[in-house]
Amino acid sequence: MNYYERHLGDYAKDTMRLSMLEHGAYNLLIDFYYGKEKGIPAKDAYKVAQARSKAEKEATDYVLAEFFLLIDGIWIKGRIEEEITKYQAGEPEREAKKANEDNRIKRHREERASLFQALTAAGLHAEWNIKIGALRELVKNIPATPPVTETVTETVTAHATLATATQAPSTIHQTPVVNQEPHSIEPTSTTEPPVPGEPAESSPLVNLDRCKTIASRIMKFEAARGKGAKVFGSDGRVQGWVKAGISDPQLREAYEMAVTEREDRKDQTPVNAGFLDVFVAKLLNPPDAGSAVLGVAKAWHETALGIESKGEELGIGRYHPDAFPGGFPEFKARVLLAAGIGVRHD
Repeated sequence: MNYYERHLGDYAKDTMRLSMLEHGAYNLLIDFYYGKEKGIPAKDAYKVAQARSKAEKEATDYVLAEFFLLIDGIWIKGRIEEEITKYQAGEPEREAKKANEDNRIKRHREERASLFQALTAAGLHAEWNIKIGALRELVKNIPATPPVTETVTETVTAHATLATATQAPSTIHQTPVVNQEPHSIEPTSTTEPPVPGEPAESSPLVNLDRCKTIASRIMKFEAARGKGAKVFGSDGRVQGWVKAGISDPQLREAYEMAVTEREDRKDQTPVNAGFLDVFVAKLLNPPDAGSAVLGVAKAWHETALGIESKGEELGIGRYHPDAFPGGFPEFKARVLLAAGIGVRHD
């Protein structure tokens, strides 16, 4: 057994009279008992309890006599025997669960390998630690290559048949040319041309190299401040910034705004993607599921820029950390309350 339940109340009640040495001996003895799933040989008791001095051996003797029963040279404890019996009875179920979990992990790894192969075949790539759901979505969105083989065959055959049907029969004996493809016939593409005035469909994939670069840059910024921030290119907010087309100067400006906010509030927490996202939104605005920055248009109270604009409209002004000790959340609550959609806490 690598684990057993230890009921603190029961242990304290049963051992309250033990000394520190006796507590140590008792714990070493029961740990050995559970680990080996069998009683303690009397001849090895001192070795199991790591008893070397006279006082340590006396403590071991006292604990054995108080809590164990010596049967045929083996120290036995009834409560531990009951727990071992219950544990061993549940072994088949644990083995079955482990086998099921092993199979699940195997299927998961095989699926990931297959999905990564599909991305590679399409000339795409993804972060090694991308979640399986996101990986499935990337593969699902790989554009299908339109089949052209059948169309080319049909076109060539039709033209060849037409040419044969209209030419006069030759009386000169000659060797026929087999499977010669007419050079003047061009394969017809099955892809329809784009409708004028409509934008071409954009790829749903994000530039993961750019995401990794931005994440690395933020961590370097924080390292220069002596902070150990963890930012990953697979973070949905970082990917949202890249989709929105954030530039390096914009990233730096948003970062400086975030640092100023932290320092004004004397907050020693590193600047992470979640905190930085608020300030990136101020610079980029528009918004995707992962970030406050990409996707469908949002209501004014769902973006930092919209809240600040509403604050000016209502006479509160724009957000400044000196005016709102509670930071941007306090400013937001004030604006929402003034707009009639907040809740007053008296």
